[in-house]
Amino acid sequence: ISILGTSGIVKPMSEEALKDSLVIKLRQLAAYGYKNAIFSPGNYGQSFTKREFELDEDKTVLTSNFIGFMLEKAVLHQFKKIVLVGHIGKLVKLAGGVFHTHSRVADARNEILAAHYFQYTKDVVGFETIMQANTCEEVVEHIHHPDFWNYFATLIKLRAEQYVYGELQVEVVLFSQKNGQLACTSQAITLINSIVHDK
Repeated sequence: ISILGTSGIVKPMSEEALKDSLVIKLRQLAAYGYKNAIFSPGNYGQSFTKREFELDEDKTVLTSNFIGFMLEKAVLHQFKKIVLVGHIGKLVKLAGGVFHTHSRVADARNEILAAHYFQYTKDVVGFETIMQANTCEEVVEHIHHPDFWNYFATLIKLRAEQYVYGELQVEVVLFSQKNGQLACTSQAITLINSIVHDK
């Protein structure tokens, strides 16, 4: 049984069937001539883009845990630019090179955040605090460096572009449930607005 997002809607299907269902939206957008798209792992991201950017849900492609797979399909369907909009607890894994984000595949969220935070700040106490945190929402409460989240969003962007060998431009928007938007890469908002107004 697979549950997509946190809607409480149970969708029983195999992994391959779920992946096939996710690609349908991408194919539809490609058929309409779109070259840019917004990807979100689940309902949190979809709700965030609708609320913050007034983006029609029809223009948001859900990826579930298969972010790498969906980036590859975007290349296959000749998309040029993708904006990844997601909760920090999901997209954090991409900064560690994990593109199948189900916790049973890999769950090193604290380790990835702590390592990059220490590399950026050399803050030993911050490193230890992040390692001991129970959730990424809790981590957000302990990170006060003004530029860290933008730095981290850029790391995710670079790892995603490397994953598809530079065949997509990838922009990133990170948010938390409590604090809203944490960071975005330099062209993310411009690209989202162009998709919003692309009729």
